[in-house]
Amino acid sequence: MTMKIELSYFAITDAIQEYLERHHGLSVNLDLWDSECQLEDGAMYIDYRERDKVFKKYKNGKVVKNEYGHPVVDWELSKFVKKSITFDDMCDVSFWLKGESDND
Repeated sequence: MTMKIELSYFAITDAIQEYLERHHGLSVNLDLWDSECQLEDGAMYIDYRERDKVFKKYKNGKVVKNEYGHPVVDWELSKFVKKSITFDDMCDVSFWLKGESDND
């Protein structure tokens, strides 16, 4: 049996505040709605990397397609680029955990 874990923005900011206090001795306020919020520009960001796909092309510039009609990715030319998104009260982090019976 699998179990979905979903953490709200508020649960995550509370955990970050607790971590900073416990491990770094910093007492910070990350509450966006509080006038004493200590976030630099009023927001938190999630940085991630995503592959910027480049598609193979024929000499005439036309995109190469596979037998199903989908463009063929040139993995050697496709590079990872750094991107970021704002992490705010409209965001959740969720993941699934496998149960013991799922390992069979």
